[in-house]
Amino acid sequence: MKIINKIILILISTLVLFSCEPQVLQPDATFELSFKKQGLTSVLAGSTFYVKSTGNGEFITLYDGNKYAEWNVPGSKGVNFNGLDSLPITYDKPGKYIVAVVASRATDSGIGLLRDVDTMSVVVVDIRNEITSFSIKDINNNVIPATISSDSTVTVSLPDNNIELKFAAKFTLSSLYSRAEVNGVVQKSDTTINDFKNNLTYSIIAPNGNTRNYKVKFVTFPASPLKQLHSFQLGLKSVGEIAEIDEVNKKITMSLNFATNKVGPTIIATSSKLTKISIASSSVLYNGPLSPTANYDLSKITAVKVTAQNGDVATYTFVLSQQLPIVSFGFIGLYPAPEVIINPTSNPKTVTINAFKGTDVTKLVAKWTGSLGVVKIGTDIQTNGVTVNDFTTPKTYSFYKLPSGSDSYIITVNVVN
Repeated sequence: MKIINKIILILISTLVLFSCEPQVLQPDATFELSFKKQGLTSVLAGSTFYVKSTGNGEFITLYDGNKYAEWNVPGSKGVNFNGLDSLPITYDKPGKYIVAVVASRATDSGIGLLRDVDTMSVVVVDIRNEITSFSIKDINNNVIPATISSDSTVTVSLPDNNIELKFAAKFTLSSLYSRAEVNGVVQKSDTTINDFKNNLTYSIIAPNGNTRNYKVKFVTFPASPLKQLHSFQLGLKSVGEIAEIDEVNKKITMSLNFATNKVGPTIIATSSKLTKISIASSSVLYNGPLSPTANYDLSKITAVKVTAQNGDVATYTFVLSQQLPIVSFGFIGLYPAPEVIINPTSNPKTVTINAFKGTDVTKLVAKWTGSLGVVKIGTDIQTNGVTVNDFTTPKTYSFYKLPSGSDSYIITVNVVN
């Protein structure tokens, strides 16, 4: 009897144990496609539709069928819904894609995994056959963009000095998979040359065969004769020197700060609208259009040319000079100002200051005009109008150029009656 009771007890315990095991909800990967709910059998390339999850799962992941997002392909990755009921998909390339939704749920405290997969095929049709941009380069290499109207007319307006209308048009299409043809010849953007003297028709053929024709026409207007240089200054590797422009005599005068090397600066210039600026030089290296990133040797520039839209050229003579390191020198707070003698031709170069009797020469703050570069006494950097020095004995100021090189002046202060 005791044995029977033990057996009954074990059976009861087992039943209780299994009755306490939680019921695991099976994952469900079912989903809907928005375009199919609208009664469509395919989706248009470039358009967006939505995948709506109608099932359940601890993790629900969408694989759109693109490369690296294909279900059950090593290395592919999907996108988790993360609590959203739908996710967008946009296909640019026509074709057939397999959309998969994977729903999964962990079991046995994370040891096991339940999974459900649902798939649908999506056919993508590309009917795009539009020109989205169209341009040419005129004889001065200016980019001339066209206007594209709703009636499929492409209009290019350019100056009348473009006598020959043979250009390689640069264009973009609404689909990478469409093609453009002119009289049956496939056109390659920025490569295929056509004569636009007579209106041409560009036929844009979509991957599905749909064709849209664009009439391309050219209209001309009088080219501008304006060719004035408005500004000319230095950029990088300079202290921003600005040149004087004599428009009457067509002359550019630039006074270079001592701190700036003649070799290396960039040039910033402006001129009349639709003009081009070029540098004429004693070296052929700089015989060409002004480049905002080029490093010029200012000593070799002979002229600056401004070419008008109609082809006329204005030539400005370029005259360069360089300032001395010190144009003026003095001390802050001394009144009346002492006599200052600057001798840039002596060897060594000197500045002599004859201060009045009673001047405390142990705490003088120098202020000068001229070099805007780094100035040092020995290894100590001097800040113009700030640094205090003891001029009981002469001090040698070294004026440095950008980025290297220097010139030195011996500064001597004499106290006179």
